[in-house]
Amino acid sequence: MAGILHAGALRDWGSWLPWAWPHDGLQHDKGSGEQLAEQYRRQGLRMLEERAQFEDGTNGVEAGLMLMLDRMQTGRLKVFRTLVEWVEEFRLYHRKDGKVVKERDDLMSATRYGLMMLRHAAIAPDAMAKFAPEVPYDPFEY
Repeated sequence: MAGILHAGALRDWGSWLPWAWPHDGLQHDKGSGEQLAEQYRRQGLRMLEERAQFEDGTNGVEAGLMLMLDRMQTGRLKVFRTLVEWVEEFRLYHRKDGKVVKERDDLMSATRYGLMMLRHAAIAPDAMAKFAPEVPYDPFEY
């Protein structure tokens, strides 16, 4: 039921949006027995064919964290300070015995998945018209 409500809210953002899903999206829902990614697909979301992964097919946590850190340090990933839950989770993110502690890390994982799938990012079909109006071009004019 939560998936249906969630999909309904996301669908309103735009039918053109591509949606990535994590590796556990292939797990079957305990109630319906249907895969979670397929439930979202049936609700009209344009789900990507593949789960969230890097272009080479891997989805390593360490590689994702390094990508996230690199983008944060170079100003290519910014988070509004008003996203209190994200900032809190980022501050709590830590390692124990050299390994990332995978507790209360949903927002960090979602951020990593988003970065892994940047190659599928899209902008609204009409957005370019607003920012890059067509300029008349005469190839014979200097």
